[in-house]
Amino acid sequence: VTNKILSHFVDAICLGYNEGAKYFKGEARKIFTGNPVRQEILQDEREEGLKRFSLDNVKKTVLVFGGSRGARSINTAMLEVEKALAGRSDVQILHATGELDYEKYKAQLAPEISKAANIQVLPYIHEMPLALSVADIAVARAGAIGLAELLVKGIPSILIPYPYATANHQEYNARAVAAQGAAEVVLDKDLTGLILREKIERLLTKPDTLAAMHAAAQKISRPGAAKEIAQSALNLVKIK
Repeated sequence: VTNKILSHFVDAICLGYNEGAKYFKGEARKIFTGNPVRQEILQDEREEGLKRFSLDNVKKTVLVFGGSRGARSINTAMLEVEKALAGRSDVQILHATGELDYEKYKAQLAPEISKAANIQVLPYIHEMPLALSVADIAVARAGAIGLAELLVKGIPSILIPYPYATANHQEYNARAVAAQGAAEVVLDKDLTGLILREKIERLLTKPDTLAAMHAAAQKISRPGAAKEIAQSALNLVKIK
């Protein structure tokens, strides 16, 4: 709402998504820049990431996170996923539950699952750039900046938008990315362990689909967004 009001008083609007242009009716010039990401996200740190999390370079890595506080619905669904994938030789899971749910989640895991070599459950991932560098598939919410980071890394994603985000903006974010072929969307109200497991297992068995999603993510990513936003501001100064 604030951005819509301000759009009538500014000279230019930098858009995180092209689809956002239709929500601004004023005279301001609209520039699709994408959302800026941290510089360290842009670095290739796969080898360091594999070492940091003790991961196998041969196995596909599924990265699961629900934001800094975690996501209870994702955690609940992951109980069934990890039960099904524990001990598999072709896949490994790196799962951040959020600190609030960590102890409860660990207590719900059967001992044989929590001890499985291919399952890592953590309360929080402090080195997210390293985690993103090793991910082949991500299961995540659809906040604008987190999504921008997934895209610049070219990570195929299963997105579960946070249903209580203002004006349901996370679903709009997720739908925009899915429309370009870089993600699949499951609404929070529809999420179950079975649905999530089936989606992950289908992607694991379809390398061509994963490769196409990876290419689509990279195509729509905007790694130079921060520089483009800064340049747009400088151009306005020159005009003035």
